[in-house]
Amino acid sequence: MATGFTKSDLQIHFVLRYSDTLKGYDTIAEHERILKQRGHVWMGKFGMGVSSALVAKTRAQIAEGVPTWVYFSCQKKITRRAMVRRMIGGGHGSKSKTPSLATTPRYYSAQACSVWFELTTIEECSPSDISLLRLYNDPSMAPAFTSMRGLFYVTQARSETEPVRRTKQARSGRGSPTTGDNSTIDTDFDDLGY
Repeated sequence: MATGFTKSDLQIHFVLRYSDTLKGYDTIAEHERILKQRGHVWMGKFGMGVSSALVAKTRAQIAEGVPTWVYFSCQKKITRRAMVRRMIGGGHGSKSKTPSLATTPRYYSAQACSVWFELTTIEECSPSDISLLRLYNDPSMAPAFTSMRGLFYVTQARSETEPVRRTKQARSGRGSPTTGDNSTIDTDFDDLGY
């Protein structure tokens, strides 16, 4: 890792890609409705999950009181972020049904998910928050939100001026990690082990 950090030094956060057309619901609105009524809501991840080691790291980070975020990505841009209180699941091929029907949108009821996030807030995400995101597996690189991967891992830079590797086109200002037009950032998440 070019930054001199080890992964144990880095906080872990998640970018979860969602689609309102896949299940026919407004994903964020459904979760916000339950959050407002109950004070928390469960969000599941269909498909491939998270390794047991990363779930353990995330749980330890939460237990230490470190704010842990899930950033929501739709149509190649970050739309919101949510504070994670708990994470359930993990491990190769593991899937489970919702931990609580009362605090989970109905469209999850028939399907198992590979990982579940218990969320206590869902909020707007500023361009400066987004600009601090870096790939967990290579913190010198900003994420490209054009990945087909449904869930990937990020960490946060200490400042917006921390060096980040980008293609020549991105350095010229034609691609921006804050506007959602990230197709010019030279990253393929599958090549990085996500």
